[in-house]
Amino acid sequence: MKNQILHWPFLAIIMILFNAKIGFAQNVLLYKNSFETPLIPPVSTCSIDLDNNQVNTLWGGTGLGIGGGGNFQQLNTIETIIIQGTQYNDPSGLGANYCIGMLNNANLQNDKLALTLNAQMLPFLNLSFLLSPIDIPNCGGPFGLDTAEMNLKVYDTPGGIFSFASPGTILDEDTIFGNAPGLTPYTFNWLLCSTSLDISNSLDSTITIVFDLIKSGYAAIDSIEISSSENTSIQSLIQFKNINFFPNPSNGEINISMNEFKNEKIILTIIDSFGRKMNEFNITSENTSLKLGLPNGVYFAIIRTDDHTYTKKIIIER
Repeated sequence: MKNQILHWPFLAIIMILFNAKIGFAQNVLLYKNSFETPLIPPVSTCSIDLDNNQVNTLWGGTGLGIGGGGNFQQLNTIETIIIQGTQYNDPSGLGANYCIGMLNNANLQNDKLALTLNAQMLPFLNLSFLLSPIDIPNCGGPFGLDTAEMNLKVYDTPGGIFSFASPGTILDEDTIFGNAPGLTPYTFNWLLCSTSLDISNSLDSTITIVFDLIKSGYAAIDSIEISSSENTSIQSLIQFKNINFFPNPSNGEINISMNEFKNEKIILTIIDSFGRKMNEFNITSENTSLKLGLPNGVYFAIIRTDDHTYTKKIIIER
């Protein structure tokens, strides 16, 4: 499904039911990884704060979800970036400690990352991940930066056998547009990106998603979340969650209604368009009024629950 990219989109996973004999879900979490619990601690190898060991050496099997995946295939070198080292700056804090970095196809090699999953016989695939341009000082770099663009292809993979040399039939694809570079080549400027892909023609519901950076010399991804669904678009999932910010635009005071989040621990973070954290609030009620105390401009409200992250653009104008 094309043209489902929102500037700050959402990914909602809802109505999951499991028991010993029966599992039914309108939306099923297949894979989720924030890349914070490595199998072994990442260390600087080919460059400062950059570990170029195989992705599976550090992250194989560390994701959550019932897609039967968690082990990647990679084409060429996919690095792990140590965000909290000495080289990088993440003013938003969204990347936390580690993320995955890759080179684009305009350079000498074209890095690709693939993940094979069982979509549980549901016809649509919903993906969400953080994307940021970022550079590396060595290992062939710096490569130069631009607004990040990531091409996503989903292939039919009967029996779970996939290879880059012969990937099989493309079921759907989309190109994700990220943010412009940060304030320096080594400053992250994350954008939460989402899309929905049609996998209804899969033979046995086993599919492979391939991440391929096509713009910006180098870029990073983090917090990958993948679900399968009966819904045809991300927009229908957004509407179901019933998260309302009003008024928007606002004069600096905003009301939030979150009827779907009863009895959950909720943290609301406000960041500016450069990814800098401006405010953070603990939400303890379904209906909340906040005085943001911010100047006129465009901001993003990031709502974190125990299981998911949702983002909403807000505008302040007086």
